[in-house]
Amino acid sequence: MNKEELCASIDAVASAGGQKWVFECKALIRDFYSSPGCKNMINGFAEDAKARRLQANEYWRFYELSAIAVPGWTLVFSLFHRNVDQIYSFPFYALMLITGPGPLHYTRHALPKDGLEVGSFLGKGEELIAHPGEIVEIHGDQFAYDFRVQERVAAIKFAGNFFKPIHMMFDRESLRAVQWIVADPILSQLISVLNATGEMKDPSARDFIEPFVAHECHFVRWEAIRSLCRVNGEAGWTAIQKARMDPHPHIRAAAGQTIAKYEKVS
Repeated sequence: MNKEELCASIDAVASAGGQKWVFECKALIRDFYSSPGCKNMINGFAEDAKARRLQANEYWRFYELSAIAVPGWTLVFSLFHRNVDQIYSFPFYALMLITGPGPLHYTRHALPKDGLEVGSFLGKGEELIAHPGEIVEIHGDQFAYDFRVQERVAAIKFAGNFFKPIHMMFDRESLRAVQWIVADPILSQLISVLNATGEMKDPSARDFIEPFVAHECHFVRWEAIRSLCRVNGEAGWTAIQKARMDPHPHIRAAAGQTIAKYEKVS
């Protein structure tokens, strides 16, 4: 199975619908891994890096080799090389084929039943082991996964699109949710642009920033409000006042705290 055949087969499954269609692709991922097409793809990346005299090329990022990235899904060759201090939720569904050389040890924690919020806690963990050749199903809507590296382990990750643009970081020891993190790279770049635009404090940037005050993602809305305050205080203050009626509780709370702080100072 080559890349084109894999893409066509996966797209056919995806088009059949279903929120969790990713899990229907187990046999396709196994077939691709055992095919000459997979080995040829890896060798091609290696030859490309060698020809350009690079230890790594543009495909590599955080010990991950992005093999296929198309609308709807991605396929990544990944290397678990060290433990991290936090546990993260996954805002997507995925399959992870363990390729070895040894097993991957991990703990699966149930997400808080009342929803993800800063201060909530993961459920008690279930210790699991995935051996080479086995596939781990990543149910990002139900569990958080704490991968514990005892030795370097390679895997193929196949993931669908984000079903949520943000994910949560948990303290590994206490299992407490400590911070929301932007998962969608496009939204992450947008926030960076809004922040940089606000820092320049150019009044003419108001027309660029204001439309994002009504963005569908609440964290983009708040960043736009903050930036608007820097470039045009009057427009920013109006946006903060309106934000007290925002549909998201975090925005309403932040707006209320900002107004209370201003009133206290004045």
